[in-house]
Amino acid sequence: MKKLTKIRLINWHYLSNETIEINDDVLLTGLNGTGKSTILDAITFVITAGDTEFNKAANDQSKRDIKGYVKCLVGRDDQMYLRNGDVTGHVALEFFDDIRNEYFTVGTVIDAFGELLPATYIFYLTKGQIKDSMFVSNEGLILSTSEFKQHNPLFEVYKTKKEAKRAFKTIFGNLNDDFFRLIHKALAFKPIADVKSFIYDHLLEEKQIDVSNIIDSIRSYKELERKLEEVKKKVQDLHAIEDIYGDIQTVEESKNFYSYVLNLLEEKATQID
Repeated sequence: MKKLTKIRLINWHYLSNETIEINDDVLLTGLNGTGKSTILDAITFVITAGDTEFNKAANDQSKRDIKGYVKCLVGRDDQMYLRNGDVTGHVALEFFDDIRNEYFTVGTVIDAFGELLPATYIFYLTKGQIKDSMFVSNEGLILSTSEFKQHNPLFEVYKTKKEAKRAFKTIFGNLNDDFFRLIHKALAFKPIADVKSFIYDHLLEEKQIDVSNIIDSIRSYKELERKLEEVKKKVQDLHAIEDIYGDIQTVEESKNFYSYVLNLLEEKATQID
């Protein structure tokens, strides 16, 4: 099993530099707007290699994006972002593999540079636990994507989602592609009034069920039932015929016996005369 043991967030929404220790089961609680979905978005963004919808745990209509998370979108008339200028964000997840008895870390580095350009990011994988030196230069500055690759030359760095997904699927235990599609659907803070509907709507894969084979099987079953009834009726008729045949045999045997006795009597009578 791969257990999440630590989350490191740098310039992720309102979290400027936070380390969250995870010890087995964790209860994530808080009022609306206190950052529960912000933490879940950080986790899902990494382990799905960027293939997620932000804030789905709290708000289906959310318009959050990766740039807004790194620069901390506030959306006020006098201030669009809390962090101005070029900003780099880091999200790192530390896991412990209890089968191999070793730690590994997966993460992302995100550059939100310029006002008009979209954010760019890379994903990475490395053996070992999270360390401050992974994200900060010797001068104490947060490393951008290019600086991060130079500073950590032994890390496996992936430029595309496809490469990262392939690596993450392997490190997490040969997952299939459905994992990346379904994981964010399984996260929700809303009250679940109907558990069955929640499971069907959000957890299970949507598939069109072909009932034609089932219908054909039911028809075949009903036809077999009809034929079975016919066979039962014929068996009953055969039993009746068998009983009649037995009666006839009994009568024939009696007839032959009486004929034999009469012939014997007649023969005796002739001898007496």
